[in-house]
Amino acid sequence: MGLESARIDQLRDLLEKKGLDALIVVSPINIRYVSGFSGSGAVALISIDKSWLLTDALHAEQAEIEVKDFETVVCDANPIKYVADLVSDFDRAGIEDTASIGFMKELTSHTSGKVHLIPVEGIIEEMRAVKDEDEIESIRAAVDVAARAFLESYSMLRSGCSEREFVSELIRRTVISGAQGTAFDIIVASGERSSLPHASFTDRQFLPGDVVVVDFGAVVDGYCSDITRTILVGKTSKKVGEACRAVGRALDAAIENTKPGIEAGALYEVARGVLEEHGMADCFIHSLGHGVGLEVHEKPSLSKGSNSLLEEGMVLTLEPGVYFKGEFGVRIEEMVVVTKDGCEILTGKIERNPGA
Repeated sequence: MGLESARIDQLRDLLEKKGLDALIVVSPINIRYVSGFSGSGAVALISIDKSWLLTDALHAEQAEIEVKDFETVVCDANPIKYVADLVSDFDRAGIEDTASIGFMKELTSHTSGKVHLIPVEGIIEEMRAVKDEDEIESIRAAVDVAARAFLESYSMLRSGCSEREFVSELIRRTVISGAQGTAFDIIVASGERSSLPHASFTDRQFLPGDVVVVDFGAVVDGYCSDITRTILVGKTSKKVGEACRAVGRALDAAIENTKPGIEAGALYEVARGVLEEHGMADCFIHSLGHGVGLEVHEKPSLSKGSNSLLEEGMVLTLEPGVYFKGEFGVRIEEMVVVTKDGCEILTGKIERNPGA
């Protein structure tokens, strides 16, 4: 049985539990997950005993290559009418709640009330949260490619080089190293700009004493990696050193407590508690991390109050950070896979706080 077949069987079990005869899938990521189709502009329909992929002639050959367990329907016009014709045979059909209002209105008009359309939230996203071995291997490859690109670009993290120059080299190295591309827009924030957690790069040049936050990742086989390192350019202040130590301790505590059964919100509190001991809890202004897979941000969210339970096979980022407005910021992000008794660090090849 192929991976997609196993996923369809799991999805069908969930549909039966929810009392649904079928599910209309519109998210390109979710379509790829259940069918293997990596193109755009498709719709999938999965019933208790049959599966269809609806696409256009532009993607017909790609579907023929990638899709094995679905009947492919090549549409010569808007696929919504084709979906309506198929789904009208059912009584209760779920539809992903990410479908646009326009899609829903048009689908409803074509079905003329023949089927009850029920918005469904996160049913495939919950499945995606726990990775199988093939997915984990693809993520390992994405980590390795990103790490290689960073280490090969690292010599540029010196006084006089600009953020833009470094980003350009890191992107080039990422692609050359085997990636389909970067997993997201790379963040390189230096000096006082490093206090901006999601800063875009500029022409600012690195200066002696700078803190440089680099957040980067690669895509391999459709799967993402997400890594952050804080680089110190030359000698920095005592306050920077204290922040690096505090963030490192918070990260270590989070790693030590990552295991099946712990609530995501409890793990966040572990990291925050360490930063509170250092008087820096108020400078920790984002979640502890998130799941990673076909998207760089997936379930679960390791945020305050989250009651999601960690499970074996989840791939997570752990990324505590502290930010001092107008001064500097420090963030260190490791990727881990939850194991039977704890977790395995995937990003250990890169030193945490390298000096440039």
